[in-house]
Amino acid sequence: MEKAFKIIGIALVLVMVVGVLSTQARTKQKRRVAKKEKIIKKTVKNASCALLMVEYSYQGMMREPFTSVRVEREAGKVVLTAFGTMEGDKKFDVNDGEILLQEAEKIILEEKMLDYAASYSLDSNIQVLDGSSWSFRATFADGRKVNSTGQNVSPEGKGLGKMRMLLYDKAEQLLNAKHGN
Repeated sequence: MEKAFKIIGIALVLVMVVGVLSTQARTKQKRRVAKKEKIIKKTVKNASCALLMVEYSYQGMMREPFTSVRVEREAGKVVLTAFGTMEGDKKFDVNDGEILLQEAEKIILEEKMLDYAASYSLDSNIQVLDGSSWSFRATFADGRKVNSTGQNVSPEGKGLGKMRMLLYDKAEQLLNAKHGN
């Protein structure tokens, strides 16, 4: 009986220790999130537009130098990541990043891209074997978001084409500068 009480006592101590450790871990996580939010708020406060992140991806018959491009605010600066290059994912600090985000925000608002549906696709009776797919995501400081994808169909307007041109041209410019072209 005494042995059972010792085991129960040890188990209770272990439960308390685990509880304290998990509380400490949650507190650390909350501090990290709060710090990141503070940096984002400071960056957006000093920024001339409210766009935090924009990402465009296109896969089709022609091989692009990368599969997708993301531009986002990170630690007080604007960075561009080109995913799927021949050398893997490449991340760049963008000197004119604020201008790039302003241009992307202008396209999003003028082309009403925040109103995009979550998904676009052809009628299920139509079989396409050599088509294309795309995805578009954007997040604003005030909480507005869009996350839209499509296969062989895209929304009305020129928003996706303009965004592709803006982001892919900038990514190519940065990749070429890295290689001295």
